[in-house]
Amino acid sequence: MVCEFIQGCVFFNTLDSKAVELLKEVYCLGNPLICARRQVANAVGRERIPPDLIPNHDYRVRDIIEAALSEQ
Repeated sequence: MVCEFIQGCVFFNTLDSKAVELLKEVYCLGNPLICARRQVANAVGRERIPPDLIPNHDYRVRDIIEAALSEQ
């Protein structure tokens, strides 16, 4: 499964390093369901993804979603 957000993902399309490429392999091309950025995008929209959210920062997802929902 390839992540449907891969083309417009700010994290992967603005950074360039070996570490970023490895993350891309694991999250975008391997198992996008576990990506924190994708979880936020699906819950509250891509525009609510913090620029500094790294795909493995799943511990932040709940707080980001709750904050976004409380603003509505």
